[in-house]
Amino acid sequence: MEYKVMPFAPDVSEAEDQHVELANQLQKLINDQAVEGWRFLRIESTNVIIPAPAQAGCFSMLSMGGGGGSTMMRFDVAVFEK
Repeated sequence: MEYKVMPFAPDVSEAEDQHVELANQLQKLINDQAVEGWRFLRIESTNVIIPAPAQAGCFSMLSMGGGGGSTMMRFDVAVFEK
């Protein structure tokens, strides 16, 4: 079995019905990948800690309680299999 993981970051900022626009963008992604033989499995979310620029050195995890002004960002990915 083969897997494919793709970023999924819908742009719904200009949409009147944001939930409908989000669904439409996900549907398009799924349909586009289905044409290439990929089967949609699920959306996964992960968090990434991005250190503040001044704290990006070796000791950034030791400063200010483990983050030193770092930012946590959430990323969503679509998982497909073939």
